[in-house]
Amino acid sequence: MLENKNILVAVRTHFWNEVSDCLSRKLYGQTPRCDFVILADETGRIIDTSPFEKISHTSDFSQQGLPHLPKDCNNLHFNGDYALYALRKSKPGYDLYCMVEADAILNIDVEALLNRCLEEKIDFVADISEINSPAHAEHHRNVKRWFKNTAKAFFPVIICSGTFIDKLYKKRISLISEKDIERDWPYCETFTASMALSDDKTTVLNLRDICDISLFNFMNHKYVYDPTLYKKGTLCHPVTGKDFVKKNLLVNDVETIFDRTSNLYTGISCMDGDSFVNDLEIKIKEKKNHNLLLKFWNFAFSEGWTRQLPAINIAFAKPATQSSTCEYSFNPDLNTDASCVVDGFLNSPSNHTDTETDPWWMVDLESNFSIRSVVIYVRPFLWNRFNNFTVMGSEDGNIWESLYQKDNDLPLDCKDHKPVKLTFGKGHICRYIKIVQRGSEPLHLSQVEVYCY
Repeated sequence: MLENKNILVAVRTHFWNEVSDCLSRKLYGQTPRCDFVILADETGRIIDTSPFEKISHTSDFSQQGLPHLPKDCNNLHFNGDYALYALRKSKPGYDLYCMVEADAILNIDVEALLNRCLEEKIDFVADISEINSPAHAEHHRNVKRWFKNTAKAFFPVIICSGTFIDKLYKKRISLISEKDIERDWPYCETFTASMALSDDKTTVLNLRDICDISLFNFMNHKYVYDPTLYKKGTLCHPVTGKDFVKKNLLVNDVETIFDRTSNLYTGISCMDGDSFVNDLEIKIKEKKNHNLLLKFWNFAFSEGWTRQLPAINIAFAKPATQSSTCEYSFNPDLNTDASCVVDGFLNSPSNHTDTETDPWWMVDLESNFSIRSVVIYVRPFLWNRFNNFTVMGSEDGNIWESLYQKDNDLPLDCKDHKPVKLTFGKGHICRYIKIVQRGSEPLHLSQVEVYCY
């Protein structure tokens, strides 16, 4: 079969990394008889897309007579169709343009679809749906002023005839002089779909009629090397690489990790545990649930994501209180302010008692444990206030045992979050741990950790 010079395939991106390179090569291999380019938004920086030909543009389309509207929006996010005009201007003369975002996977016969569009004279192909997105509801509604039929086209995969791109551009230009145009400037997804459905001479094909789009989403990142994403007949978006966990958790609850059918679980099952376990632990800790943290580490160990179970801080997210608060406290409530010290994050707000005699802080471990060690992180600012102190333990909160006492004036080496580590022999059974600062200076701690035998 001869090369099809009537079709231009373009990967649209503002970045270039292992993922965009990999997926661009995949799409290039799927369209061997079409011309192929990278359509690069270089507003922020120059992108090296070698070995592929690059068409460069920025977010400024004023030379094409196109405004930056609305002014408070990212121009190419709101006006994604501008990229089509850049493509058409740089590469005129093609009958068909296929624009695919760099984080989309097309598990279909792309070239066959493009040839079908030429043969059947299809002008517009996209995932077209009703206008129902809460995220852009106001912008989607604006389009009703301009078109008799309205819909939304999801932009990661768009196929347009050259004629239809010209119609879109002409319509954009015609809107500029309209009254209240900044308020009613139409959003790209609804502008293109509504234009296609309102023009009797435009032929439309909906991707959802020919593809499985269950993994074709606005957010909900998937891991690019997850083999379940490459099922024939499907479209997948968005995908990412080493930052998969962080991006996936932007929209998904971390507890989906326990669901073996979730994108989060299937993705990380293809990754080295060292690359994601710490990120997951941080998100688990943000839940402030001690039992959930235990569940996570047991699950991680059973799945082979970690080679050994870490020592668990039994004070994490447990109830805490203190002797007083003051104007410098994070929270005026005694328990809330004290809880900062066991939230698991060293750089979170510290607690702060009032200036009083022998201020104290206490945690309830909720069960009796044989205490092995207590680790104290003092707030860096005015750290030297913490010097003479006592660590006490109790089974019932009434009868107290002194576990450690420092009652000399030798400086304590706890500057810049250097931990004060206190280790005890077996036999100290405690439910409550109390730290008492001797003297009249206020007590402010960053974190306290407690470990048991």
